[in-house]
Amino acid sequence: MREFSMKDKIGYTLGDLGCCCTEQFRAMFLTVFYTLVLKVNPLHVGTILLITKIWDAINDPIIGALIDARKSTKGGRFIPWIKAFSIPMAIMCVIGFLDVSSFDYKLKLIYILVTYVLYEALYTCVNVPFGSLSSVMTDDVNHRTDLSRYRSLGGTIFMTVVVIAGPLVLYKDNNPIPSRFTLMALICATIGVFCLISRTFATIGFSAFVPLAKYMIAVLLALAIQCLGVYQILLKIFTGLNPIRFIKKFFPVMAFAFSTATSNATIPLSIETLSKKVGVSKKISSFTIPLGATINMDGTSIMQGVAVVFAAQAFGIHLSMADYITVIGTATLASVGTAGVPSVGLVTLTMVFNSVGLPVEAIGLIMGIDRILDMTRTAVNITGDAVCTTIVAHQNKALDKKVFYETE
Repeated sequence: MREFSMKDKIGYTLGDLGCCCTEQFRAMFLTVFYTLVLKVNPLHVGTILLITKIWDAINDPIIGALIDARKSTKGGRFIPWIKAFSIPMAIMCVIGFLDVSSFDYKLKLIYILVTYVLYEALYTCVNVPFGSLSSVMTDDVNHRTDLSRYRSLGGTIFMTVVVIAGPLVLYKDNNPIPSRFTLMALICATIGVFCLISRTFATIGFSAFVPLAKYMIAVLLALAIQCLGVYQILLKIFTGLNPIRFIKKFFPVMAFAFSTATSNATIPLSIETLSKKVGVSKKISSFTIPLGATINMDGTSIMQGVAVVFAAQAFGIHLSMADYITVIGTATLASVGTAGVPSVGLVTLTMVFNSVGLPVEAIGLIMGIDRILDMTRTAVNITGDAVCTTIVAHQNKALDKKVFYETE
């Protein structure tokens, strides 16, 4: 066992803060969201929560036993659980705060029950192994006491921030704003995932994160150029519409795509927004938007191209011009065949890597940080679908510019 240090204390503090980010936010505002935003009867909400707590009494010991029975591997006994379930837990937290107030009442009850049970199960898969880490980090009783003290500090810090900032952000004129609940959940989930993996960087040093940071910046910059540059230039040239106004009108759809990381889920909202705010005929959008959600994956192509360069540099493999051309062609074909569901781009990335002889194991280097990139490239993909749809509608005289300039 290596020497115990301040890095372990800081990492443990941030880890508990990561667990608290989603759990404390839900504890304070989830019932408010259910009753005031989704308009669910408090009695029904209380009954569902009672059912879930009974289930937790059964579920938690089972998961704890599974974790305890797992044999220690190279990554340890507990760390693999935290890595595997922290991102799904964060995603489920965001899904739990989606505005489904338009759903049928029974569907809303089912939505609450399913999302709550799944989140609690995922949270247990993260929190139980995290709480057990102190037993393998040090044998010294005093050190374990220090860890316990530092752990409580993480939860206290986040609780203080949420108590102060939560009501200020979530309410306007004493009325809850549905979209802000989703956005706040997304922010808490992102912070939570970062904090949960922070102990890894506290152990191996932040220098190990520098190459990944460069990769993230490169992908995000390329996506920004594609979304705010290429798409908007095409929109201006072929339709004459104001790109800034278009972004403002379409931004809610982009935010929804960012939070869900799936193109398919945004199809109804995209069609509705293009019709009511941009003036695109549904005769056009009902065909082009679903088609684009399937084959227009520019963001995925961009990510795969940058990932190839990153992996080649990481493994010291030289790529020739012919290899780059192969990557361009393969990434394009792979993105066309990519389904509009979260993180599927990593699956087709194996085909791109194989085309130029890169080891598939390199995907493991970027898998841990791909979630935020996946969310961003989904927003880029659906923006491209909307721009192309608007252009097609304009060319077919199915674009009402009065709607675009008169509606807000």
